[in-house]
Amino acid sequence: MCLFVYGSLLPGCHNHSVLPSSKARFVCNAKTKNDHYEMFDDGDSPHLVPSTAEATGTVIGELYEIMEHPILTCFFCSDTMY
Repeated sequence: MCLFVYGSLLPGCHNHSVLPSSKARFVCNAKTKNDHYEMFDDGDSPHLVPSTAEATGTVIGELYEIMEHPILTCFFCSDTMY
């Protein structure tokens, strides 16, 4: 399973330790396919959502391969691929 990481989950940022090194393997630097995303904060945590605005910005991040793990699957994964 692949996970796109951006923002505070990147190396050197305060949430990077959430990715257990034994369960997540760095694959490559990555960016979103197009520039139609915006940050949405539901009060729990900010995340990317498709934007209706024009050209809101490409998101730069990293791609990780993660092993199936109940906490990672619940916390990070969605059926929607952006």
